[in-house]
Order: sequence, then structure tokens, then C-alpha cells
Amino acid sequence: MLSEQGSKRLWVGTDGVAVFRDGRMVDTFDVTEMRSALWLRGKMRNALLSVHSKKDGQPMSFLILGSSARITPKIQRDRITYHIRIEAEDDVISSESTIDLTDQENLLQLEKQLDSILRARIERTIKHSQKMGVDAFQMARRLEWKYPSEWNRLQNEWRERYKQIDFKIETHITIKRLGSEKNPIWVKQEYE
Repeated sequence: MLSEQGSKRLWVGTDGVAVFRDGRMVDTFDVTEMRSALWLRGKMRNALLSVHSKKDGQPMSFLILGSSARITPKIQRDRITYHIRIEAEDDVISSESTIDLTDQENLLQLEKQLDSILRARIERTIKHSQKMGVDAFQMARRLEWKYPSEWNRLQNEWRERYKQIDFKIETHITIKRLGSEKNPIWVKQEYE
């Protein structure tokens, strides 16, 4: 990075997080995976999420106002499944697309697109943690709370069991406010 005097200097910043198991670093999560951890904890707020409009491929940005996550374990026939439901509210903060945001169908399509992106990111992050054998999101604790007797039986083999768990992820993003981006000016000019 260039300094104020114009010379190159080393710049240090956050580019992910280290993942530890038994006090030793075993791998890292990149920035997207790090942010997925915030989604899984229901702590994602005041962050930007950008997509390209399916109508014309132009960028659109959304401000995440708040999120919540509900994670529920279920055991059936010795098979562990976690149901994850993440909800969030977004505002449109910028759009270079010609998409008409006053059309409810367009908003629903954008919400589905945002849901799909978020679900894919969270699936990728969980799969990465399973590959590492690191329960980075405290799924064991949730299992212990709901099924204490089962947990007593499973806790010694948890690392291997965690790698085999099924995760059912459901996302629901709602676009609450359009701000001044209801219709870009170039769309309004086409109708005049």
C-alpha cells in the first residue's frame, strides 16, 4: 500500500479468521466464511450485500439492517440434522439496474436471489468447518441442550459425527425500504 509520502509500506488488515481445534490453528475461514459466522449467530447488521440484477446484470447494493438465526437440532434413527433458519431485513441503498422496484414481482425475485446467495455462502462455510472437523458454530452445545442423554452418548465421537451431520438451511430476506431507488432516473425518462 502507498503511504502518504508515496513509498510502499506493508499494510495489515483482516482477510478472514483463524480456526482453532484443541488450542492449535488448523485452518482459516476467508472473509465470506467469517461473515457467514455472523449470519449463523444472528449478529449480521449494518453490512452491505451486493448482487447483479437478473434483469440486466447491473449491480445493486442492499444494507442489512438486522438478522436473526434459529438453529434447531433433530435426532431421528441415530441421524443428526440441524435446521437453520436465517431471517434478515434489507434496504436498497443503490442500484444501477433498470429494474422497476415498485413492481412487487421484481422485489420477490430479488429477495429470492438474495436468499439463494446467502444460503450458498452458509452451506459453503458449514461444509468447510465439517471438512476441518471443527464445530466452529457450537452445534454440540445446541445438541446437548435439546438432547442431554444423547449428547452424553455422542460427545466422545463428536468430531467424527460432526463431519456427517446434515444441515437444512432456510433463508428469508425481506426488502423493507427502497429509499430513493424506486426507479432509476433513466427508467423514468423512457416513459416520458
